[in-house]
Amino acid sequence: MGGFYSIPNFLSTTGNRQLAEIFAGEGTSIEADSVLFEIDVPKNSRTVAYANISEDSAFGEGENEVLFTMGTVFRIISAEKINERAWLVKLKLSDDENEDEETRQVQLRFKNEIISSNGTMSLARLASRMARYDVAVKFYDLLLQNPPVDDEFIPLSKIHEELGFVYYSLQQYENAIEHYEASIQIDLEEYPVTDRRFFKRCNDLGCAYLANRDFMKAQDILNTAMRIIEDISEPDQTSIEIYVKIIADFFRAKKSDISIVSLNEGEDSPIHKFQSLVEKYPNSLSLGNDIGTVYYVKGNYEKAMEMYELCLANQLSVDRYDPCVARTYSNMGFVHHDTGRYDMAIEFFNKELKILMKNHHSNHLEISGATKAMAICYYMQGDLKQALACWTKVLDMQIYNFSEIHPTVDEAMTWIIRISEKLAPQESEEEST
Repeated sequence: MGGFYSIPNFLSTTGNRQLAEIFAGEGTSIEADSVLFEIDVPKNSRTVAYANISEDSAFGEGENEVLFTMGTVFRIISAEKINERAWLVKLKLSDDENEDEETRQVQLRFKNEIISSNGTMSLARLASRMARYDVAVKFYDLLLQNPPVDDEFIPLSKIHEELGFVYYSLQQYENAIEHYEASIQIDLEEYPVTDRRFFKRCNDLGCAYLANRDFMKAQDILNTAMRIIEDISEPDQTSIEIYVKIIADFFRAKKSDISIVSLNEGEDSPIHKFQSLVEKYPNSLSLGNDIGTVYYVKGNYEKAMEMYELCLANQLSVDRYDPCVARTYSNMGFVHHDTGRYDMAIEFFNKELKILMKNHHSNHLEISGATKAMAICYYMQGDLKQALACWTKVLDMQIYNFSEIHPTVDEAMTWIIRISEKLAPQESEEEST
């Protein structure tokens, strides 16, 4: 309750409740519950997210059809069971004039990330932001087939870069590498390799190579990114953030027992020299996280937590609902997990989930990851019922995002079977008593 719900497609609704109940199924399905959405639209709303199309509707004026546009954001007011097989979920149209500061911050961030001068680009970014990566791929492919005109200021290299991120999120690392490389090659025709516009893409490409287990190429690319930053006489905050992130990525890789050679100088440099950067850039939402991660991977949990807490204080003073805050809570949760403090770990993963639910739809992969972390903590605690409930949610989310044939789906199924087998004797004993 209190979170947000964003629709991935156009939403057709009706002002006729009886008709809506018929479409919802009235709880007659054996396999699934019916859900009826009741939407409150403020009378003084200035949003253009919906329109009454009764006169133009293919179903006639009797349906009183109201159409909401793709990406419309609603606040979840309540959810209650009408009967054994049906639910009533009350939503309120989110509107800049009527919502609180918290909602406006989320909407402003969405607009800054998504809105483009090209409609197809905006749709691609919206689909990507909602983790509908299969849809995003189709829109980006359309842009590659019909490149935007010059006056829209959308470089072809940018389309390849964003498509690379989408494929990386889909864990299709070879496709991600292909598009990151295409993005870099296009701009290399106009700019030298030392230009600062390349260091982020080199970092992204290096991470894709790491994920694809091509460690020598990852090393070359990430070292290139570091050299670009080191050659900048006065690096800005973004440059410093990427520099430290590269070091953190290498340490993450090493924790997985990956045999990779070290970076140029950065990895072997005393990490404490980077701590002053957090004070220099107090509004950075990532520096403290990455520095803390290096300590975490080295096993220095006390210093890691110190950096995470410093980072969290900075983040909360800027925007307490930013996804970066969720990442910090997640990192703190893993410190508690690794030190056997599972109650504390669950508490921080719960905090992470609350922020993710405000920024993403309920099946987003990041929400799946946080739920999985909680499932493991519950399992380690011996709370098998909670662990099973979490793994069941993870399974549903992974099937939604991928398919029934995917390594992450197999992992969730394996855990569910394992826990169910352990629970079976307990449940039969409870039944006998």
